[in-house]
Amino acid sequence: MLRPVRNLPDGTLEPQRLMEELTLNRSDAQFAIPAMVCVETTHNMCGGVPLAVEYLKQIRATADEHGVLLHVDGARIFNAAIAMNVPASQIGGLADSVQFCLSKGLGAPVGSIVAASTEIIDQARRVRKMLGGGMRQVGVLAAAGLLALERIDDRLAADHQHARAFAESIAEGGVRVLNDPPAANVVFFRIGNGTRHAEFLRHCAAQGVAALELDPGRVRAVFHNGVSTEDAVVAADVVRRAAALATG
Repeated sequence: MLRPVRNLPDGTLEPQRLMEELTLNRSDAQFAIPAMVCVETTHNMCGGVPLAVEYLKQIRATADEHGVLLHVDGARIFNAAIAMNVPASQIGGLADSVQFCLSKGLGAPVGSIVAASTEIIDQARRVRKMLGGGMRQVGVLAAAGLLALERIDDRLAADHQHARAFAESIAEGGVRVLNDPPAANVVFFRIGNGTRHAEFLRHCAAQGVAALELDPGRVRAVFHNGVSTEDAVVAADVVRRAAALATG
């Protein structure tokens, strides 16, 4: 049973709502007893912002107070670590379990890792089997994952630089950046009221720039291993021209 808790613009959970979920309805058999708090860093929908270590310590204390586990959805946990200039272990060490992707910013073709105690991993393996088992012959993919982990610092720092340069460039062209400056490798922007959004995305795609419209008018661009410095410059130019065409 999942119970979503509203988050604030900085990606943190609304404190009062979280406390209500942890304390109310425990004696009512119609409701599931709280077992885990799950947070995400970097927080995708809030513009790829990292959750501060001090905030995670507060969530850890709250979880301990109420006897529940803390899980960190850290698909981009290494982006969060580099953005805050802290080791990833300082973030993951506050959680009972943490998940991160070997793909996305790290550049491996596929794969994710769940890290936790032996007891939790044993439970996770059993649930995985219940949901359909695992993947066989994963040695080649595992090798790619190891290579990705060895290149974290240089690779992700470059992605963050590309995101900031892209955001600055499209802002100069009149595109409204929503997370200015971007904290890590994700840029959210709007292309103006009355913009023909589908037409804008078609213009971008025709020039080799893939972006995602998460909701009407709000577009996400993510920088990763496949985007060079030159690509970021070209992408910004394409977005500026596509926005002008679609709003003209």
